[in-house]
Amino acid sequence: GLMIGIEFHPELVERVGSLALYVPGLKAVVRRHVPGMVAAALLERHGFLCSLMLNHKSVLRVYPPLVIDEADLIRFAAALEDVLAGGFDALVKARLRHAVASGGWKSLMPWLGALRRR
Repeated sequence: GLMIGIEFHPELVERVGSLALYVPGLKAVVRRHVPGMVAAALLERHGFLCSLMLNHKSVLRVYPPLVIDEADLIRFAAALEDVLAGGFDALVKARLRHAVASGGWKSLMPWLGALRRR
């Protein structure tokens, strides 16, 4: 098959107008989690399974089959556009909602721990 990497540059997060990002250290945490949030949204909304690069967390890995056709490429591009259209504010809010719903406040501890270390 193929492997495609989509890199999310940190300056994209700088453009987000979310009040939550004024919490000290939260921008740094969000920068590291953006590809994961995009991957989660692609799976949840559109059924596309993606992963992160182990050595470069700002890169989303996509593994289309080698024999992918144009219709599937268009479907993936539309799905990615749909996920990104809501902006990073929507991705962050969805991630926080999911974390609290599935694991309670305990699940936010990695985020809170990262904030505390800053």
